[in-house]
Amino acid sequence: MSCPNLTELKLVVRSVLVACQYSLTVEELWKKITYIFGGPQKLQIQIIGYNTHYEFLKSIPDVVQLDDPEDTNSIVNLISSKLSRHMELLVSTNIIRPPKNKNHLQELLIPYRTQCAFIRIFYELYPEIILIYYLQICQQGLSISDFESDILCIPIFQSYINCVDKLLFNLDHLFIRKGREMISLQPKIINSIKEIEIEVIRITNIYIIKAGH
Repeated sequence: MSCPNLTELKLVVRSVLVACQYSLTVEELWKKITYIFGGPQKLQIQIIGYNTHYEFLKSIPDVVQLDDPEDTNSIVNLISSKLSRHMELLVSTNIIRPPKNKNHLQELLIPYRTQCAFIRIFYELYPEIILIYYLQICQQGLSISDFESDILCIPIFQSYINCVDKLLFNLDHLFIRKGREMISLQPKIINSIKEIEIEVIRITNIYIIKAGH
């Protein structure tokens, strides 16, 4: 993978943190990111204006927050962690599909954290699809080709790039296919995501009001 632009690098940072089951320090996180890109020589953050990876992580408060901003090896937290935890709970309630008579050749083991990451990244990349579907304006979806180029190109998903049909077959509790060429998140997941958003906004507003007093 070549040296990314800022948007791509932020997306990889978020993907790594979503996929990890434990807290990461600045150095641990960066080690994983440089591995994804093929080594430090392939990830020249100076090209996008930063001298160190610590400076870069401090500059993206929309993605991460450092436990101790003065510590160059602080624990790194994903922003909207409450929303992320709700999404993980959402996956856990949808992770067991109704039994099927299916060919064992179609079975594919997809880790729980990876399933969480699929929902999270879809939510991050395509909020307009989720909103339009939620408002029932139309049954919009994402083309399979865009799913491959925009989502499966992300390092934590790349192992599935050559088995898209099998992947979607095993994620039918998360994604719904619209014909052969389009997919979207399952309606009940979209409804749950919007409910989570509304609840997070409500709690945040209550906190702001209390803090104002």
